[in-house]
Amino acid sequence: MKNILQRFFIVVFPLTFLLYYGSFKYLRNYQIRQEKYVVERGNVYIRNKISDDLSFIRNELSKIKEGKNNIPKQSKQKKRIFSNNEPVERIVEKKVNIEDEYPHKPWKHQKLDEYIGEHGKPDSKSCAKKEHIYFLKTSKTGGTTFANILQRFGYSRPGTNFLMGECGNGAMFFANGEMPFNLDVCFVGRDFKDRPKFDISFVHMKYNQTAVNELMQPDTFKVSILRDPVENFISSWRYYNGLIKDFREMIMKDIPVEKRPKEGEDPDYFLEIEQFLTKPVDYLSDYAYSHAAHLMVMNPQLVFFGVPSYLLKMNYQFGHQLVDSWLHGIASDFDHILILEDLDRSLAILMLKLCWTIEDVAHLKLNTMKKNDKKLSSGSIKRLRDFNWGDIRLYNYFKAIHDHQIKEIGENRINDIARRIEARANQISSECLETIKSGEQWIQSLKLKPEKMKNQTCFMMTKDMGPYIHEDQVTRWKQQFPNWRMSEKDLADMKFKGSQTPEFCSKDKFAEFLTKREKNYRAFLKWKTNEYDILQTPPEYLEEFLKPTGNDEVFRILN
Repeated sequence: MKNILQRFFIVVFPLTFLLYYGSFKYLRNYQIRQEKYVVERGNVYIRNKISDDLSFIRNELSKIKEGKNNIPKQSKQKKRIFSNNEPVERIVEKKVNIEDEYPHKPWKHQKLDEYIGEHGKPDSKSCAKKEHIYFLKTSKTGGTTFANILQRFGYSRPGTNFLMGECGNGAMFFANGEMPFNLDVCFVGRDFKDRPKFDISFVHMKYNQTAVNELMQPDTFKVSILRDPVENFISSWRYYNGLIKDFREMIMKDIPVEKRPKEGEDPDYFLEIEQFLTKPVDYLSDYAYSHAAHLMVMNPQLVFFGVPSYLLKMNYQFGHQLVDSWLHGIASDFDHILILEDLDRSLAILMLKLCWTIEDVAHLKLNTMKKNDKKLSSGSIKRLRDFNWGDIRLYNYFKAIHDHQIKEIGENRINDIARRIEARANQISSECLETIKSGEQWIQSLKLKPEKMKNQTCFMMTKDMGPYIHEDQVTRWKQQFPNWRMSEKDLADMKFKGSQTPEFCSKDKFAEFLTKREKNYRAFLKWKTNEYDILQTPPEYLEEFLKPTGNDEVFRILN
């Protein structure tokens, strides 16, 4: 038995090993052959794909070459290097058939001297006052001054409909993230199908031509305002410091500790800006386009015109044609752009375009910021201009149009009107205001003389009338449009409500705002007036509103 087992192991074991090894080797060789086959097939595919791509590229290059050969010699030009210092080709003479595009705006296809004039003057008999005005209020550009002009102009004409958001100042800039204003954004009367066309708008928003044209009167005159981009950037950084606090804190980490303000000291905004401009795109890279760091830092004026200026991270060499197309569109659509650095002459031109009077454009400069002795270094200013080249181009474009129109109308005529505007402003200031010593306040709010606190003219010249305009318009609309009411379902969830609560898209938020300001507006309407005030007696639709309710829990505005 032992011998049999020995023979078995001697014979069978080697055979088993040979069979196993042979099978393994065969399988391994098969696997290698398969891998070689796959690689070879892949190489064939890649070679064919490359060959196809090369053939396509050769064909396209041939077409381009043929196209170039067909260009007349006189049309060939050397590659041009564009500089942001070059002026944009200005739209002074109309280059399109604007008469067809703007049938309700005859001034669009007229020369300036054919429609401008000063209302009431013998040589301006043919001009008529324009009363439908859309003002795109940009930020930190002096826009509050002209917004106040429009508030008073519209308020003096009972029945004027104002396009405003459902908030205190009516602003709608942040209402839609980085996207422009649209008809879904919450504004007074948004969900009311029978709402009238709006006559005036003076609020912050990111412009949308289609939506604005849908809401405003067809013959609306469009205005905006611009400021030197370097000064605007610095002012925005200082004013919106709270909105970009986390952004500023990130930048401060890159500033040596010994250079940072000590605890309890005021922020050094210029130090922050200098550091930011060393690598602005990198600092912005982690922030959404809807964040104030983008909206208020990167081309903060151009963004108001509804274009995605926060995307302009390329050099102007590669993006100037895109921006120029935006500028031509703005110039065609808007009827006047005010220039802050030459405000009185800008207003003089606008006054003539609107056929207004000196009294219509009378104003005091509002919300001016205290000047800072610090300045950015020349290197930082150059980097800022390179970074926000879109705003630089925007400003230069409309500043050139402004200068051209002064010459076209006549510099002596414009200067004379500007002097009269300034003289009226000085007169109002002398009558209404206390003297404020320079440096007393960061934001230079105007302070009324004690005896002028309840003077209608002085008060309206210095205050935001937005809340009172809300009260006035909502009260009037309630009477004009009985169907403009909140549904029972929505009322059930509201805290601030009454028997006649209008349909507000922001529900309690706006209702609460109105109730808190109702008493103030009622008191304002009861002030003693004189022959110089713009609204000497309240309109009839406010008669019921003026009656006290006798109950602090009951509000006229909602009942």
